[in-house]
Parts: sequence; structure tokens; C-alpha cells
Amino acid sequence: MDKGKNDISTKIKKFLANDKTGAILIVAIMCIFLVIATDNFATTRNIITLLRQSSFCLIVAMGVLCVFMGGGIDLSTGSTMCLSAILCAKCAQETVDAPLIVIWLVAIAVGVVIGGINGFLIGYMKLPALIETLGMSTLLGGVTLLITSGYSVNNLSDKFNAMGIGKVGQIPVPVIIAVAMCVIMWFILKKTKYGRHLCATGGNEQAAIVSGINTKRVKMMSYILCSIFASVSGMIICARFQSGQLSIGAGYELDAISAAVIGGASMTGGAGSVIGVGFGTFVLTILNNGLDLMAVNAYWQDAVQGIVIILAVMLDVARHKIKNSI
Repeated sequence: MDKGKNDISTKIKKFLANDKTGAILIVAIMCIFLVIATDNFATTRNIITLLRQSSFCLIVAMGVLCVFMGGGIDLSTGSTMCLSAILCAKCAQETVDAPLIVIWLVAIAVGVVIGGINGFLIGYMKLPALIETLGMSTLLGGVTLLITSGYSVNNLSDKFNAMGIGKVGQIPVPVIIAVAMCVIMWFILKKTKYGRHLCATGGNEQAAIVSGINTKRVKMMSYILCSIFASVSGMIICARFQSGQLSIGAGYELDAISAAVIGGASMTGGAGSVIGVGFGTFVLTILNNGLDLMAVNAYWQDAVQGIVIILAVMLDVARHKIKNSI
């Protein structure tokens, strides 16, 4: 009898420690509740809206997952999104009308430069990731204000705006781009040598060094990838707004971190999955959408989101303890 109880207890612990099941279960419970509590949650229009809203945060969360896997953290993603959006908007203005490939290259270049600086200072210079990326966030905010003088960038070309407002059939273009970015991150983490080295670095850096892995370079590359993903998301949001606004990216760094943690990515490194983080993003999007559908006061919505962020960190700590106890 005791052995049977121990087996059941172990299975429950493994279920709770799994980096995917927690977020999937939360999404299922929230969907069932909102279908019962509201009249229009399960409508085609609302589902398409949910997918579009989640796509922007999902792209950023994929980059955050990469940094988490290496045992780091990045608080500069929101400011990276904003700077990328402004520079891409300037290239997309009707008076300039740069080709889309050029605009994409601008977004990628922004990510490479910012991520490269973050990665070098953290990986090679050993600066604390939390403080360095926070400082970078402030720096990028100042640079963005210098470039724009505090004004939005408007009059963008239709072909650029199509990336944010266009559809392929019934599927919004941002959703297609988000899925493509998820596939890219999945391939990097699961099918490349770099992905294995990143997981090893985050799991046990000293052991990775002994194994001959250049952990400094691995960490630097994780920050570059994170910033590239944030830059792309900023560009897509800019196209969605049809304007390069200074508010783009505000709060996304915390949303992306929360989505990654809820989805099973460990802030201590070495654990996480694309599928789990995807469902973690859906948790936040469904939460916001559900609060809107139930006409909850906007001030309460901010409070609820803050609670979710705190619970996400608590969930990560609890999951880590459960794994150690198995």
C-alpha cells in the first residue's frame, strides 16, 4: 500500500515539475471558465484576436527563453523593441519607402548590436545581468528620445503596415511570423550544437567549461538572439500600429519573462521548451482578454497582472524544489 502511495506521489510530482503541463493545464482551466462566464470568448473573431495579441509577446518570450536557458536574464527587451520600431518606421516612411528586406535587416542589426553589447558585458566582462540589462534599457530609452525628439514616426508605407494588419486567409500575418520565429527557436535549441551547449551552460556552467564549451561565447550569443527576437517583435507591433510610437515595448520585458516562467523555463537556467513558453504566453493573453470581456476595471487589470508576475516567480521556485525532491 505504501509503495503504491509513493508511486502516485512521485507521478504527481513529475507532472507538476514538467515544464509544459502546468501552463497547458492553466490554459485549459481558463478557457473552460471563460466559455461559461462570457458569451463571446469562443467566437472565431475573438480567437483570431487572441492569436494576434499573443503573437507579439510570444516572439519576445522566445528570445527570453534562450537567455533563460543559459542562466541569464534580459530586462532591456522592451526598450530594444521600441528603438527597433522607431528605426524601422523611419525606413518605412512613404518618403523613404525602403524595401521590406532592408527594414528586416535593420531590425536584425539593432538586435545584433544591442545583444552583442549585453552579451559581451555579461559573458566576458562578468557584469551582473540584472543590473547591466536594466542600465541598457535606460540607455536605449534615452537614445530613442534623442532620435525622435519625443515625437512618433508616422506616414508609413502600406507594404510595411501589411506585416501588422494583413491576413493570409483568416490568419493574421503577425501570427504567421510568430509561428515561424517559434520554429526557428525550436530548431536552434533542439537541433543544433549551440542549443546543446546553451542547455549545458545554464544547467551547470562549471561542468560545461570543463567539457570544453566556450560558455562566454554561448552566453553572448543567447543575448544576441534575444535582442533579435525583441527587435522583430517591435517592428511587427510598429506595423500593427501603423506608427512608430514611443510606447511600443513598454511592459513587454515583464510579460515575456512571466510567460517564459509560467511556461516552465527556469530562471536558474538549463530548462524550458518552446511549447511550454507558447502556452505560458497564452495564459497572459487569455487573462487580459478575459478581463476585458468581463468588463473588469482597468486598474484592477494592472493589479491582476502584477499578481500573475509574482505567482510566476513563485511557480518557478516551487517547480525547482519539486524537481530536486524527486
